[in-house]
Amino acid sequence: MAENASSYLSMTCPSPNSPWKNARRIAWHEPPARGTTGRQPGWHVLGRASSARSSRRTSLGLLATILFLATWRIAGGDQIVVRGENHADVEIVGLEEGNLCFLDGRGRTHRAPLSALELIVVSRGTTFDDFNEAERFLAGGETEKAAARYERAARLAGEFWSDLVACRLTVAYDRANQFDRAMVAFVRALRGRTSGASAAVQIIPRNMPTVRTAAYGRAVGELEAALSVDVPPDQRALLELVGFDALRKASDDRTAQAAARVAAMHVPRSIRSPAVYAIVAEAMRRSIAADANQTVLDALDEAIRQAPDASVADFLLLKGDALSKNARTRDDLIRASWPYLRVVVHLPDDSRAADGLLGAAKVLSRLGRDEPAAALLKECALHRVARPEIRQQAEQLLARAATETRPKP
Repeated sequence: MAENASSYLSMTCPSPNSPWKNARRIAWHEPPARGTTGRQPGWHVLGRASSARSSRRTSLGLLATILFLATWRIAGGDQIVVRGENHADVEIVGLEEGNLCFLDGRGRTHRAPLSALELIVVSRGTTFDDFNEAERFLAGGETEKAAARYERAARLAGEFWSDLVACRLTVAYDRANQFDRAMVAFVRALRGRTSGASAAVQIIPRNMPTVRTAAYGRAVGELEAALSVDVPPDQRALLELVGFDALRKASDDRTAQAAARVAAMHVPRSIRSPAVYAIVAEAMRRSIAADANQTVLDALDEAIRQAPDASVADFLLLKGDALSKNARTRDDLIRASWPYLRVVVHLPDDSRAADGLLGAAKVLSRLGRDEPAAALLKECALHRVARPEIRQQAEQLLARAATETRPKP
């Protein structure tokens, strides 16, 4: 296996010098040559014990050998595929902070995010046959068969394995479009002793129903039941987020109330991810449309400070929207243009730069600065990766401005 692991695998515990060299010296050193005193440097387990000193050395050598063989890990066995990279002859040893931990042939510890796992094969006897079959079914796209095997594997899984099975079962049910069962497995993984919120945040079900079906009702009921008991703050926050996302996608009447809670939420460190902040951004967008109050503005500033780099632009655009909506004076409008322009300056090649150009152009238009506004609209319309709806808005505003400024006959 290659010594240099990929960037997403952190070698957290490089082992000290391998004891193998000492073991060879202890157990397999050649005996002294005939005619010598047998006092060469080193330990001679197979040498003559003609004195108390050599006898003690023999005892110590045998003891060291026994301890070495008792603690030395037998290489080989498990296999993990992480983002297309195969790691064979490893030993899976646990779950920690949303990562699967495993040892390579040299005893070094590696950590792979659960979201990056593509295949897991465990060589520990027949106990893991159902789990291994489930993994092969999942990798092959036979998600319902995979889920059935994971359910069987869960009956015998102990220690961290039961939490790992719950995580993989969530993925299987989600891909099989069984939202209610995916949510049951998700809550199980969220409450797991070794998985918890840091693991569950990586397996949030994506295939949520767009209509209120019976399965949708059961899934929402599962979330509400999980929220009705005392849970740690990060778990409660994640349940609130997933619940809002489910309500929103199904156009549930309770969406507005859930959006207000999520928009004002403090996002715990253990679940800060682009997927979580995408849900938070949607909640804030709805809250701003209803009432861009100070609570929402404070939450926006917190998100800008704490969100991953990939998500910051979304919240800058939302802050521009909120400030623009609340603007009453020219100074308010000028301040509203700043978040938009920050996105344009810092992410010029991102599609969200076009959003920033459009937002800033609208603010300049309200300030009566038509020429700079038109320049920004033209740049937006010509932006290489602008979203079609943003480009269309810019073109429509340009056409309207041209009509309004056209001299009358």
